[in-house]
Amino acid sequence: MLVRRPRPMARLLLLVLALGSPAEPKAEPKAEASKAEASKAEAFNASNPHERALFVVDARVRDKTLLSWSEVDVQMGGLGDSASFEAPDPSPRHIAKAQGGVLVFAVEPGRYRPLYVRTRGPRLQPGTGMVEVSIPLPVDSMATLERRVAAGDLVYLGRLEVQTLPRPLKEDQYRFTLSYDAGRERQVWRELLGRKPGAWQEPIRARVAALAEASRRPAANPFAEPDSAR
Repeated sequence: MLVRRPRPMARLLLLVLALGSPAEPKAEPKAEASKAEASKAEAFNASNPHERALFVVDARVRDKTLLSWSEVDVQMGGLGDSASFEAPDPSPRHIAKAQGGVLVFAVEPGRYRPLYVRTRGPRLQPGTGMVEVSIPLPVDSMATLERRVAAGDLVYLGRLEVQTLPRPLKEDQYRFTLSYDAGRERQVWRELLGRKPGAWQEPIRARVAALAEASRRPAANPFAEPDSAR
Protein backbone atom coordinates (compact mmCIF):
# COMPACT_ATOMS: atom_id res chain seq x y z
CA MET A 1 0.00 0.00 0.00
CA LEU A 2 1.58 3.31 -1.09
CA VAL A 3 0.67 6.81 0.09
CA ARG A 4 2.32 9.94 -1.27
CA ARG A 5 3.18 13.22 0.40
CA PRO A 6 4.31 16.47 -1.34
CA ARG A 7 7.83 17.85 -1.04
CA PRO A 8 8.32 21.61 -0.48
CA MET A 9 10.40 23.49 -3.07
CA ALA A 10 13.22 24.05 -0.57
CA ARG A 11 13.74 20.32 -0.33
CA LEU A 12 13.91 20.02 -4.10
CA LEU A 13 16.60 22.69 -4.27
CA LEU A 14 18.55 20.96 -1.51
CA LEU A 15 18.26 17.69 -3.42
CA VAL A 16 19.66 19.25 -6.59
CA LEU A 17 22.55 20.86 -4.71
CA ALA A 18 23.35 17.52 -3.10
CA LEU A 19 23.68 15.97 -6.58
CA GLY A 20 20.95 13.42 -6.12
CA SER A 21 21.39 12.52 -2.44
CA PRO A 22 18.16 11.91 -0.46
CA ALA A 23 16.50 15.00 0.95
CA GLU A 24 15.36 15.42 4.51
CA PRO A 25 11.85 14.21 5.38
CA LYS A 26 9.18 16.86 5.69
CA ALA A 27 9.36 18.25 9.22
CA GLU A 28 6.65 19.79 11.30
CA PRO A 29 6.61 23.60 10.88
CA LYS A 30 6.83 24.41 14.59
CA ALA A 31 7.84 22.51 17.69
CA GLU A 32 4.91 24.14 19.49
CA ALA A 33 2.51 22.18 17.30
CA SER A 34 3.69 18.81 18.57
CA LYS A 35 3.84 20.12 22.15
CA ALA A 36 0.20 21.19 21.93
CA GLU A 37 -0.68 17.81 20.50
CA ALA A 38 1.20 16.02 23.28
CA SER A 39 -0.76 17.98 25.88
CA LYS A 40 -3.95 16.34 24.55
CA ALA A 41 -2.61 12.81 24.93
CA GLU A 42 -4.67 10.59 27.21
CA ALA A 43 -3.34 8.14 29.83
CA PHE A 44 -4.93 4.73 29.26
CA ASN A 45 -4.34 3.58 32.85
CA ALA A 46 -6.72 6.24 34.18
CA SER A 47 -9.67 4.75 32.26
CA ASN A 48 -12.31 2.24 33.39
CA PRO A 49 -12.70 -1.15 31.62
CA HIS A 50 -16.44 -0.98 32.30
CA GLU A 51 -16.68 2.15 30.16
CA ARG A 52 -13.86 1.96 27.63
CA ALA A 53 -11.75 -0.38 25.48
CA LEU A 54 -8.01 -0.42 24.85
CA PHE A 55 -6.98 -0.01 21.22
CA VAL A 56 -3.27 -0.70 20.63
CA VAL A 57 -1.39 0.50 17.53
CA ASP A 58 1.98 -1.24 17.14
CA ALA A 59 3.78 0.70 14.39
CA ARG A 60 7.38 0.44 13.25
CA VAL A 61 8.69 3.11 10.88
CA ARG A 62 11.80 2.69 8.76
CA ASP A 63 13.39 5.29 6.50
CA LYS A 64 15.17 4.36 3.30
CA THR A 65 18.64 5.86 2.92
CA LEU A 66 21.14 5.40 0.09
CA LEU A 67 22.33 1.94 1.11
CA SER A 68 20.24 0.80 4.05
CA TRP A 69 17.14 1.17 6.22
CA SER A 70 17.11 3.05 9.52
CA GLU A 71 14.39 2.74 12.16
CA VAL A 72 12.98 5.91 13.73
CA ASP A 73 11.09 6.26 17.00
CA VAL A 74 7.30 6.60 17.02
CA GLN A 75 6.51 9.36 19.50
CA MET A 76 2.72 9.62 19.34
CA GLY A 77 -0.26 9.07 17.10
CA GLY A 78 -3.93 9.76 16.50
CA LEU A 79 -6.98 7.51 16.37
CA GLY A 80 -10.17 8.42 14.55
CA ASP A 81 -13.73 7.23 15.06
CA SER A 82 -16.21 6.45 12.29
CA ALA A 83 -17.25 10.09 11.97
CA SER A 84 -13.73 11.48 11.82
CA PHE A 85 -12.16 9.13 9.28
CA GLU A 86 -15.13 9.39 6.95
CA ALA A 87 -14.77 13.18 6.86
CA PRO A 88 -13.00 14.89 3.91
CA ASP A 89 -10.25 16.09 6.28
CA PRO A 90 -9.96 13.45 9.03
CA SER A 91 -8.98 14.64 12.49
CA PRO A 92 -8.15 12.42 15.47
CA ARG A 93 -10.67 11.71 18.20
CA HIS A 94 -7.94 10.40 20.52
CA ILE A 95 -4.20 11.12 20.82
CA ALA A 96 -1.69 8.91 22.62
CA LYS A 97 2.01 9.03 23.39
CA ALA A 98 4.10 5.93 22.79
CA GLN A 99 4.44 3.59 25.78
CA GLY A 100 6.54 0.46 25.61
CA GLY A 101 6.99 1.00 21.88
CA VAL A 102 3.25 1.13 21.09
CA LEU A 103 0.36 3.60 21.12
CA VAL A 104 -2.39 2.74 23.60
CA PHE A 105 -5.77 4.46 23.24
CA ALA A 106 -8.57 4.20 25.81
CA VAL A 107 -11.75 4.66 23.77
CA GLU A 108 -15.50 4.60 24.17
CA PRO A 109 -17.44 1.83 22.40
CA GLY A 110 -17.52 2.47 18.66
CA ARG A 111 -15.63 2.00 15.39
CA TYR A 112 -12.03 3.22 15.14
CA ARG A 113 -8.89 3.18 13.04
CA PRO A 114 -5.47 4.87 13.36
CA LEU A 115 -5.08 8.10 11.36
CA TYR A 116 -1.39 8.95 11.72
CA VAL A 117 1.84 8.35 13.61
CA ARG A 118 4.43 10.96 14.47
CA THR A 119 8.11 10.04 14.45
CA ARG A 120 11.29 11.65 15.70
CA GLY A 121 14.73 10.79 14.33
CA PRO A 122 18.09 12.24 13.34
CA ARG A 123 18.41 14.33 10.21
CA LEU A 124 20.20 12.80 7.25
CA GLN A 125 23.17 15.11 7.69
CA PRO A 126 25.04 14.09 10.89
CA GLY A 127 25.17 16.70 13.63
CA THR A 128 22.25 18.77 12.33
CA GLY A 129 19.76 17.75 15.02
CA MET A 130 16.48 15.86 15.04
CA VAL A 131 13.40 16.05 12.86
CA GLU A 132 9.74 15.22 13.59
CA VAL A 133 7.56 13.85 10.81
CA SER A 134 3.80 13.16 10.83
CA ILE A 135 2.92 10.16 8.65
CA PRO A 136 -0.72 9.86 7.52
CA LEU A 137 -2.08 6.33 7.50
CA PRO A 138 -4.49 5.13 4.80
CA VAL A 139 -8.13 5.87 5.63
CA ASP A 140 -9.79 4.54 2.47
CA SER A 141 -8.09 1.15 2.29
CA MET A 142 -6.55 -1.54 4.54
CA ALA A 143 -9.82 -2.54 6.16
CA THR A 144 -7.86 -4.56 8.75
CA LEU A 145 -6.84 -1.29 10.43
CA GLU A 146 -10.47 -0.64 11.35
CA ARG A 147 -12.10 -2.25 14.34
CA ARG A 148 -15.39 -1.99 16.25
CA VAL A 149 -14.91 -2.22 20.01
CA ALA A 150 -17.07 -2.68 23.10
CA ALA A 151 -16.35 -1.70 26.70
CA GLY A 152 -13.68 -3.93 28.23
CA ASP A 153 -12.20 -5.05 24.89
CA LEU A 154 -8.44 -5.37 24.41
CA VAL A 155 -7.68 -4.75 20.74
CA TYR A 156 -4.29 -5.44 19.17
CA LEU A 157 -4.30 -5.01 15.39
CA GLY A 158 -0.85 -6.47 14.69
CA ARG A 159 2.51 -4.98 13.69
CA LEU A 160 2.08 -2.11 11.22
CA GLU A 161 5.24 -1.72 9.16
CA VAL A 162 5.70 1.70 7.56
CA GLN A 163 8.49 2.19 5.03
CA THR A 164 9.41 5.67 3.80
CA LEU A 165 10.55 5.58 0.18
CA PRO A 166 12.18 8.89 -0.87
CA ARG A 167 12.45 9.47 -4.62
CA PRO A 168 14.76 12.11 -6.13
CA LEU A 169 12.82 15.09 -7.52
CA LYS A 170 9.50 13.33 -6.91
CA GLU A 171 7.01 12.88 -4.11
CA ASP A 172 7.94 10.65 -1.22
CA GLN A 173 6.01 7.42 -0.89
CA TYR A 174 5.03 5.19 2.01
CA ARG A 175 4.53 1.47 1.91
CA PHE A 176 2.28 -0.07 4.58
CA THR A 177 2.00 -3.71 5.61
CA LEU A 178 0.13 -5.23 8.55
CA SER A 179 0.97 -8.63 9.99
CA TYR A 180 -0.06 -10.49 13.12
CA ASP A 181 2.06 -12.61 15.45
CA ALA A 182 0.66 -13.92 18.75
CA GLY A 183 4.11 -13.85 20.34
CA ARG A 184 4.47 -10.19 19.54
CA GLU A 185 1.00 -9.44 20.94
CA ARG A 186 1.86 -11.24 24.18
CA GLN A 187 5.12 -9.24 24.39
CA VAL A 188 3.20 -5.97 23.99
CA TRP A 189 0.68 -6.75 26.73
CA ARG A 190 3.40 -7.96 29.10
CA GLU A 191 5.29 -4.72 28.55
CA LEU A 192 2.16 -2.72 29.38
CA LEU A 193 1.68 -4.74 32.57
CA GLY A 194 4.94 -3.26 33.80
CA ARG A 195 3.63 0.27 33.31
CA LYS A 196 1.07 0.33 36.12
CA PRO A 197 -2.04 -0.27 33.98
CA GLY A 198 -4.46 0.53 36.82
CA ALA A 199 -7.86 -1.10 36.46
CA TRP A 200 -6.67 -2.78 33.24
CA GLN A 201 -4.22 -5.01 35.08
CA GLU A 202 -6.50 -8.03 35.45
CA PRO A 203 -7.93 -7.91 31.90
CA ILE A 204 -4.40 -7.64 30.51
CA ARG A 205 -3.19 -10.51 32.71
CA ALA A 206 -6.06 -12.63 31.45
CA ARG A 207 -5.19 -11.83 27.84
CA VAL A 208 -1.52 -12.69 28.37
CA ALA A 209 -2.54 -15.99 29.99
CA ALA A 210 -4.89 -16.82 27.11
CA LEU A 211 -2.14 -16.16 24.55
CA ALA A 212 0.31 -18.28 26.52
CA GLU A 213 -2.18 -21.14 26.72
CA ALA A 214 -2.85 -20.93 22.98
CA SER A 215 0.88 -21.08 22.25
CA ARG A 216 1.15 -24.41 24.08
CA ARG A 217 -1.52 -26.11 21.98
CA PRO A 218 -0.29 -28.23 19.07
CA ALA A 219 -0.62 -26.53 15.71
CA ALA A 220 -3.44 -27.81 13.54
CA ASN A 221 -2.40 -29.96 10.57
CA PRO A 222 -3.91 -28.34 7.46
CA PHE A 223 -3.51 -31.63 5.54
CA ALA A 224 -5.32 -33.85 8.06
CA GLU A 225 -8.58 -35.41 6.98
CA PRO A 226 -11.72 -34.29 8.82
CA ASP A 227 -13.20 -36.78 11.31
CA SER A 228 -16.21 -37.37 9.07
CA ALA A 229 -13.93 -38.69 6.31
CA ARG A 230 -12.21 -41.34 8.49
